[in-house]
Order: sequence, then structure tokens, then C-alpha cells
Amino acid sequence: RQYSERAELIKEQLIKLENACKDVKLSKRLKKVMKTILKVGNQMNSDDNDNDNDNDNKSSSGGCSSGFSLDSLLKLQTAKAFDNKTTILSYGNMLIDRNDQDCLEFPEDLAHLGNTAKVGLENLQSEKKLLQEELIKAIKVVEKETLRVGDANIDSSMVLFITQAEMVSKLLDDIMIQVQSTFLDLLAYFGEEQTLSSSDFFATLHKFITEFVKERKKYLDKKRKNEKDVNAKKDSNSGLH
Repeated sequence: RQYSERAELIKEQLIKLENACKDVKLSKRLKKVMKTILKVGNQMNSDDNDNDNDNDNKSSSGGCSSGFSLDSLLKLQTAKAFDNKTTILSYGNMLIDRNDQDCLEFPEDLAHLGNTAKVGLENLQSEKKLLQEELIKAIKVVEKETLRVGDANIDSSMVLFITQAEMVSKLLDDIMIQVQSTFLDLLAYFGEEQTLSSSDFFATLHKFITEFVKERKKYLDKKRKNEKDVNAKKDSNSGLH
């Protein structure tokens, strides 16, 4: 009675997870934001190297990194930028606003992220395994009943259920393999270990987006206030003349 409903729920969650993976990888605005963060980090590393090396005997790479780990995004809210007052996340918002304002809206590209972190590919795999084990038990029940009453007398609805359930199970297996491949491809895209769980990956990304949106609001509110103050000062000076 529950098989179709449970199988459909697993299917829906797998599709949501795959769409979330695609959203993250295909977002050009997110990619630009990551590049800006990397640029700020490399700038700071370069300045630190300059300060620590009076003779300017730096390596040819200038202390630059080609990337950063996903979990380091969660440190941007506390790590300070060049003035030791502004956070890197706030400074990043300012740079993005100056150079490509539209990128501040990158969270819009990740519409399928939602509760993906709570779902987790690993949880779906466990649920599918449990469903398959229960199906095997049901198949054995039908086989035993068939031996008892014979093929001609077996309840046709039982046989039909097994046939349809096996087809659904095979479809779920195919979707599971496809989603797992898509997620592993996403991990490779971010340079993360292939052992990182989807729950941890999306939880980290979700936390970063939440902090980014908060910092974006603070930055834009401050920007509007400054513009208002400047305009008010201009109006005031204009009235004097």
C-alpha cells in the first residue's frame, strides 16, 4: 500500500537534488562571486608576504592560490579585510557591487537549493535500500503463495504489484546512479574530496548564502544611507547659494 508513495517521494527528492547540483554548477553569477572572493584572498596573502619580507624575496607565484575549500566560505564573515575592521564578506560585497552589481543576486540562481541539505543523497540511498529489501520480502511471499495454490489460482493483483514494483525499483536505481554522478561531478568542479557528503556540501553552501544575503543587506543599506547623506549635503550647500 505504501510502496508507490514511498518510491515517488524518493524519486522527487532525487530530482530536486540533481536540480540543485545543476543550479550551483551553471550559475555564472556564483562563479564570479567565488572569483572575487579568491581575488581578495590572494590580495591579502600578497600584502602579508610583502609585509613579512623586507627584501621582497617572494616566490614567483606571489603567494597566490588557485582556489579555496568550500568550508573556508564560512570564515569570510569573521575574517577581516585590509583595514582590520571590515570583514572579507563585506569587502567582497563592495567589490561585486562596483564591478558587476548583478552578481549580488546570485542566490536567485539557486532556486532548488531549499532543503537539499536536509535530504542528502546518502539518506535517499538508505531509504531506497530499505525499500528494495522490503520488496524482496514481498516477492518471496508471492513465490511461496504461488507454490501453495499454483499459478492459475494466485491472486493476480499480487503478481501485478510485484511486476510494477520491480519496474519502479529499476527506474529508481537508474535515477540514483545519474544523480550520484551529477553530484560527484559537482564535487570535482569545486575541487572537493569525492568523499564529501551531499548533506555537508549543501549545508555549507546554504550557510554561506545566508550570511552573504545578510551582509549584502547591511552593505546596501549603508550604501543608500551614505548616498542619502551626500544628496542631503548637496541640497544644503545648494540652498546656501
